[in-house]
Amino acid sequence: MDDCVFCKIIEGELPSMKIDEDASTLTFMDIHPLSSGHCLVVTKRHAATIFEADDRDLEAAMVTAKRVAPPSGSRSGRTDSTCSRPMARRPSSRCRTSICT
Repeated sequence: MDDCVFCKIIEGELPSMKIDEDASTLTFMDIHPLSSGHCLVVTKRHAATIFEADDRDLEAAMVTAKRVAPPSGSRSGRTDSTCSRPMARRPSSRCRTSICT
């Protein structure tokens, strides 16, 4: 999509601090973090809304979020990870995760 900021990040047209990448998803640090280590998981296949996203892409995003999120009881003492903003290599233990498609 020409005007999609996430597509531009995936294509390398906009800079990002990549955390994780696989065939279906890309995880990168949020430029306006809500907490220390806040990162975004986006699907590589564009979808304007969560309702337009392919179920396999959404599943891949959740698997990635689970992989990159810190384990409960991490060193920071925080046990929360957020999965929000419905739109698509292992980071530090401070990473918080949002799902975007």
